[in-house]
Amino acid sequence: MNPPENLIKEIQAAQRFYIVPHVFPDGDAVGSALALAEALESLGKEVSVKSRDPLPIQYRFMQKAERFSNDFNFPEAQSSVLIIEDCNTLERTGIKDVKFKKTLVIDHHLLGDGDYETDTLATTVEADKVHFSDAHWIVSKSPATGLLIYHLLNALSVKITESMAENIYLAISFDTGTFRYSNTTADSLAVSAKLIDLGVSASYIADKLYNNWSEAKFLLFKQMMSTIEVHLASVSVAVVTDSMFKETGALGEDTENFVNFPLMVDSVKVSVFFREYSPQKWKVSLRSQGGINVATVAGNFGGGGHKNAAGYRISGTLDEIKGMLLEKLKKAL
Repeated sequence: MNPPENLIKEIQAAQRFYIVPHVFPDGDAVGSALALAEALESLGKEVSVKSRDPLPIQYRFMQKAERFSNDFNFPEAQSSVLIIEDCNTLERTGIKDVKFKKTLVIDHHLLGDGDYETDTLATTVEADKVHFSDAHWIVSKSPATGLLIYHLLNALSVKITESMAENIYLAISFDTGTFRYSNTTADSLAVSAKLIDLGVSASYIADKLYNNWSEAKFLLFKQMMSTIEVHLASVSVAVVTDSMFKETGALGEDTENFVNFPLMVDSVKVSVFFREYSPQKWKVSLRSQGGINVATVAGNFGGGGHKNAAGYRISGTLDEIKGMLLEKLKKAL
């Protein structure tokens, strides 16, 4: 995969950057941001990594993690280039009413409800969908933004250090489920092998991703499992409420992988996870197996994502929002 030339030129021409991932950053967003920040600094650039939300506890082991800041102020915005990564709208970053010198986008998610992907410059119609950016690289068939970052660093002639390699590897590993998900590609495996050659320990990353649960997280998981219902013969629905967080002492970030567990049951084709993050405000995560496109389902509620992994946010009572979603899933099934 080759980055578009105008993205390369914009990066080469600029001196100061703010790198901002999506709200509630995950492994791909964090790893990509840290690797890109270090790479740009190696080229003599000034770089700050900013996030609306703090770095989740499970990623604090990552190299250069201390530079990930949720001091969400941009004092030099008008003289700086904003790089949005792992999302393709300003809304998803949490940035409001800030004017930057230029804005760049690097992402692998679908744009809106459409199946938009490009390895080159967007057409005029496609560019309208990211009209706020001065240059962008959005490849929805890429399994992770981290994979795009790897190819971008090569295009910029950056020497990839061990810390960059580890962060990129974690990004790819996270979004492919350690290469278990259907989005795993030959390129993601080939690049990961090169990163291991640079000193990355695959077993260390896997251990940090999957074997570092707190007691509070385990107690929350236990409560979540007790809520599981099966609808439409193959749709698993699980819930974590605000009161469950308070009872266990767990954090929102502790639920990151909960939605995937019901898919271990061979009869489950779609897993739905409702997480209450404020009274009657819900983050809804969808995962599917096979040909069921949950990104389209999420699009009905203003969300999106990938064919087999998507989500959205919604307000209402649990019964209301559950009923609305099941109606859409019934059609999808």
